[in-house]
Amino acid sequence: MNIGTSGLTGTIFAGKSKPTGDGRTQQWAGEKEDVTDEAVRAVFEHMYIKAEETGYYEVSFDGFGTMAFKRTKEKQ
Repeated sequence: MNIGTSGLTGTIFAGKSKPTGDGRTQQWAGEKEDVTDEAVRAVFEHMYIKAEETGYYEVSFDGFGTMAFKRTKEKQ
């Protein structure tokens, strides 16, 4: 199973993919499912857990930049 994001809509899909002719990219092969909400929630939870000790967590990807997460105490 592969997960990828549509460059047009930002929708996150899960499904099977195969390499394209250039070998650098993938194309969907068959059914794919919109998993945007689940994927965003999972990333949020991951970053929340990683920020537990210091209150801050960041991750960087070449060509995309850096995403930072600051964990704050919930108001009661």
